Amino acid sequence: MNKIPGIVAATALLAVPATGQTAPAAQALPSDQNGVRHQLDIGAENAPLTTDQRTALDAAVRAHNYSAEKKTLDAAIAEHPDSWQLLAMKGRIAFLEHQPVDAVEALEQTNRLKPLAESDQLTLALAYEFSGKLEQARARLAELAIASPKDARYAYLLARVERPLLRPADAERHYREALRLDPNLVRAWDDLAELYESTGHPDEARKAYESGVAANRKTGQRTEWPPLRMAVFLLSHDELNDAEKLLLEALQYNPRSALVHFQLGELRRKQGQADAAFAEFKEAVVDDPKLDVAWFAVGRELQQRGETEQAKRAFEIFRQLQAKQQTPAK
Repeated sequence: MNKIPGIVAATALLAVPATGQTAPAAQALPSDQNGVRHQLDIGAENAPLTTDQRTALDAAVRAHNYSAEKKTLDAAIAEHPDSWQLLAMKGRIAFLEHQPVDAVEALEQTNRLKPLAESDQLTLALAYEFSGKLEQARARLAELAIASPKDARYAYLLARVERPLLRPADAERHYREALRLDPNLVRAWDDLAELYESTGHPDEARKAYESGVAANRKTGQRTEWPPLRMAVFLLSHDELNDAEKLLLEALQYNPRSALVHFQLGELRRKQGQADAAFAEFKEAVVDDPKLDVAWFAVGRELQQRGETEQAKRAFEIFRQLQAKQQTPAK
């Protein structure tokens, strides 16, 4: 399986925002490369909150201050322990703030008071997945898929859960079902291609990557990811000319993509264009100063040019970034 440096292998279809200012009345998870959204209304309008609590919660949500959000909601729940609305709010906010364990706890409590709505069931399934409870996520998603058999999201998410459970045949089946329901689900094509690569089927992987690139061109929200991923696949097979075309296409969709510039740098190195490669690596660290592999590439190029001190600084930045990635979050 080809891996793009800086990309987690199982990139979330339904990502969780880390920043931004959205009022608590209605928050949404941002779209992935496919424009798919998991809409979340945190439910503040109908919850039993005092005016002061609403004001405090609004400020906390806008600041993404999870401790303040939790403090406000815990106080409200203490006053209204049987309010499923407050518990559901707590679960939704915990999910939005990257706290899947808390989201699971709150949404399970909500479900005991009142059966979860479909949107909350999906949130709970994702919280199960992100907290490592894959079997529970699988079970919940299977229920959703049965209830909404025409919704491609559930088939896709089932496939995504099957992969870390080491069920490649089931994952392939669910990806195929998702793509039958929505042939333009770009992320599903990419993930299916990666699955084929990881199971030793390069020809099938190539076809899936090609389908993802074609689907991406048809969408109204074209992104760099499908051509980038296929370009990396082609680079691994030394198909430089076709990889170059795809990387240049990716730059049209996002000229500031550090990963595209990094891969262009790798391509130029293979083509024997040292100066052009160096320029791409430098552009990559400008576009994303946290892209560790780009700093390593810059250091390597500087070292080859005899610029020892600058090379040492680049390598030191690389080491610092690597150390941060290896340090568990508190």
